[in-house]
Amino acid sequence: DAKQGTKANMLRDALLDAARYPEIRITAVRVQGDANTPVVIAALRIKDQTRQVTVPVTLQAIDKGLRVSGSFQIRQSDFGITPLSIAMGALLVVDAVTIKFDLLARAD
Repeated sequence: DAKQGTKANMLRDALLDAARYPEIRITAVRVQGDANTPVVIAALRIKDQTRQVTVPVTLQAIDKGLRVSGSFQIRQSDFGITPLSIAMGALLVVDAVTIKFDLLARAD
C-alpha cells in the first residue's frame, strides 16, 4: 500500500504530471573513459526540462551479450519538481533522488 501511495503521489500533476508527460527519456550524448572506467554523458528529460547527467557505468561481458549497470543522482528541483511534503512539512521527501539501473543486451 505504501509503494502504491508513493507512486500515485509521484505521478500527480504537482510532481511528475504523468498525464501530460508520460515518458522520462535518457539519451546518451557521448561516452568517455575506457572499457575499465566508462562514463556516459547523457541528456535526461523529465517533464519539459532536460539536464545533462554524468553516469559512471560498469561493463560486464556475459554469454552472448553485455551487462551495463550503474547509478547516478539528480535533484528533483532541477527538473521543476517540488519534493513531496505531507502534513504541513512533517514528512518531507529529500530533493536528491538516486537512480539505479541494470541493463542487459544480448546478441541473437
